[in-house]
Amino acid sequence: MTKTELTNKLDQLDVKYCFNEQEYSNDKLKFIIVGDNPGKTEYETNRFFIGKSGQVLRNHFSKKNLVSDFDIECMIRNKTFIHTIATNDLEATRISIGTNIFDEIIENCVNEIAEISNKYNLPILIFGKSKIGPNLLFDKFWQLINQKAIPSNILVFSHPAYSRFEQEWNRFSNILSYSSSLDLLKQIGEKNSGLINNK
Repeated sequence: MTKTELTNKLDQLDVKYCFNEQEYSNDKLKFIIVGDNPGKTEYETNRFFIGKSGQVLRNHFSKKNLVSDFDIECMIRNKTFIHTIATNDLEATRISIGTNIFDEIIENCVNEIAEISNKYNLPILIFGKSKIGPNLLFDKFWQLINQKAIPSNILVFSHPAYSRFEQEWNRFSNILSYSSSLDLLKQIGEKNSGLINNK
């Protein structure tokens, strides 16, 4: 289904959704950042990763000199455009709308992310790893992104909520050898991708 067909279907099922309306200049992008799904703040503003978790992530990327301007250099996308207050609520939504529609929405999101990443050779930074893996909520996302994007560009991290990403960063910074913040970012992302592939 096209995006319009999918949103029409969600309208019929009375399921809320939203898209990131922030505009980007593709030649200035350094990363594609992928969250789970739009929450309350994202739904109200049609912008992604701007709540508490997004602010934590922005501060980290600035503090570690990964970007000069997060909103210019980081394109924000999600694994699905279905809105829920909490990611755990997606489990019930998936059941109510049917796995086929849920998976088609994920495929639509993957296609957009992979197309931009492949065209501009951009790393895909996936935040939120607990629901990725066999028989988990975002297993379809993981399968498809690895089929459609360059595997070496796919990097996975803990979600910034509750300081999980910060804790992960600090833990690895103490045990890995790295030449820069970007090098450490890549090493952490590769390790997490490897762990998911071995589940």
